[in-house]
Amino acid sequence: MSLAWLAVLLPVLAAPLAALPGRRAAHAARFGAAALWLAIGIALCMLPPAEGTALLRPDPLNLVPLVLAGAIGLSAAVPPHHGADAPPRRAAEGAAWQAFFAGVALALLADHLALAWLGLAVATLAVAVMVGLGTSPRAARAGWGLLLLGGLGLALALFGLAALHRAAAGEGDPGLSWAALRLAAAEADRGLLDLGVLCQILGLGALAGLAPLGAPRAAEEAASPPVAALLSGVLPVVALHGALRAKALAIAAQPTGAVPALVLGTLGLAALLLAALALWRRRAAPRTVPPARLLAWAGLAQTGAAAFAFGLGGAAANRAGLLLLLGQALVRSGLHLRAAGRPRRGDPRRPPDAAWTAGLVLLAGLPPGVLFAGQLALMAETASRAPWLLPALGGGIALAMAALLAGALRPAPPGTGAAAPDDRAGALPVLHLLAASLLGVAMPAGVAGILDAAARLIG
Repeated sequence: MSLAWLAVLLPVLAAPLAALPGRRAAHAARFGAAALWLAIGIALCMLPPAEGTALLRPDPLNLVPLVLAGAIGLSAAVPPHHGADAPPRRAAEGAAWQAFFAGVALALLADHLALAWLGLAVATLAVAVMVGLGTSPRAARAGWGLLLLGGLGLALALFGLAALHRAAAGEGDPGLSWAALRLAAAEADRGLLDLGVLCQILGLGALAGLAPLGAPRAAEEAASPPVAALLSGVLPVVALHGALRAKALAIAAQPTGAVPALVLGTLGLAALLLAALALWRRRAAPRTVPPARLLAWAGLAQTGAAAFAFGLGGAAANRAGLLLLLGQALVRSGLHLRAAGRPRRGDPRRPPDAAWTAGLVLLAGLPPGVLFAGQLALMAETASRAPWLLPALGGGIALAMAALLAGALRPAPPGTGAAAPDDRAGALPVLHLLAASLLGVAMPAGVAGILDAAARLIG
């Protein structure tokens, strides 16, 4: 059995352990499975690239989000569970947790696009179940809303897969193998190929949070902190990974002026501007806005900037987009985990500590974070290749930056309480913020090499 298959099967084998009696045993099983899953992802990065026609094909483009998901998953598995008290509900939530990571591994590593779609569907269903099983009064409604949005996006992406298969059908039919489709894209039916890629980008882009819909934000607000970390740091990156693979097919068919790439860039720029305006409207009272909502808008701004970079295309812009995705995922998930504690009296929405302030500064794109490096590279690439877009891009980034800095610098209102985090969870945001900072100033050569290779694969 290859390591790639082990990444898919390990969570499946660990799922029954969620039914172990007692909270501590189930928590230890979850943490152990998460640590092994991350170790598998790191080991895959050290192996030579896979060759042949295997169903699972690790490559730099899928290994980057795989290791990111493993790191966030391990952090999210550290805080003890404070959700549903009933053992059946705890077991269901634990099984859904493992199903989520099995789906993520399949969605990222599968070379066959239908298998990747199936993995993303499993991950979406699993995270919707985890949201719905939460203790918040809005949890069930938020879970159904996320499931509805995910179902619509996945249905559109499935239609795109059918169009892609039809576009490449003929002599030497490559099926839905991504590697084979890239080689056959130049000979495919251009209209059907563009239609399929557009459906993939729009469907998976909505699931990644690029569409201005309220379901993802409501789910983040209603979910427990560990589940919110997965919602903000893992699911959007995995969904956008599928859109990037579709965009690579369009570039392989038409290296210059591919319509789907233009649509992805337009969608990203619109998301950035919308999020910047929303953040600016809330700058006057950032402490009265639920932290999850503020993080959702900040994440939409950075994800939109990343999508714009991918739409612009080229190795430099794609690398900037990957840096933005990595940075926002690390910072947002870390700040969600800051709330993974036992609340005491006071306003539970208030995030008054230094970790929150530092996180907002990093999300704003100030140095030394990796988001600053990504934004700087994106601005330079836009100025050299599409200077007429620089005012809109720079204005959106500057507006979001000003709003987030206003939230970071505004003092907390007196007389409010705060969440008293568990000691083990208290260091999690610090580790996430430290990683996001170090990647911006001292990125290891191995990580930089994988990012460069992934940027070239996107096209």
